[in-house]
Amino acid sequence: MNSVLLEMWSIRKSFGEIPVLHGVDLDVRAGEVQAVVGENGAGKSTLMRIAAGIIAPDAGRMTFGGREFAPKSPASALRAGMAMVHQELSLARDLTVAENLPAGREPRRGWFLDGKKLFGRAAAMLAEFCPSINPHAMVGRELAQLYPAKAVELGDILLRERISFSAGLTERASLCPFPPPNHREEIEIAT
Repeated sequence: MNSVLLEMWSIRKSFGEIPVLHGVDLDVRAGEVQAVVGENGAGKSTLMRIAAGIIAPDAGRMTFGGREFAPKSPASALRAGMAMVHQELSLARDLTVAENLPAGREPRRGWFLDGKKLFGRAAAMLAEFCPSINPHAMVGRELAQLYPAKAVELGDILLRERISFSAGLTERASLCPFPPPNHREEIEIAT
């Protein structure tokens, strides 16, 4: 039996007078893949944002790796081993794929960006998870090469998801929650 990695008890959250989470309990065990399911507005993303230190719960408690866990920020959650892939995906189209991956966690040598380490980490991670993506490619150009012009909007979403998922894995986090994709139903691929 795998050990419990994340425990959340009686988590409550309201936005103004609108209750979103009503005493939610969740256990996530090491080595498992779990899905938190529900309709839009059910609080799935809110629960994950609480676990990732993006927002604070109104009530409840958490443990992570057997220790009390109350991250005050995404950075403190990341230091503890929790990296989240966000539902609101955004990439800088004028930067390379590698430059988009760390999003504020770039390797540094003193005050300067360590480009060799940045591209080395990105190349190793992409080789494992997304071998078709070149870490040196500009995101805008990579999009144009991977997806036909008539499907650029869908291609943009898919590329952002692949890179954002990979970014969550760059830290080798113990837990990496990511909400369901926010695909819009009206996107069509014209052939």
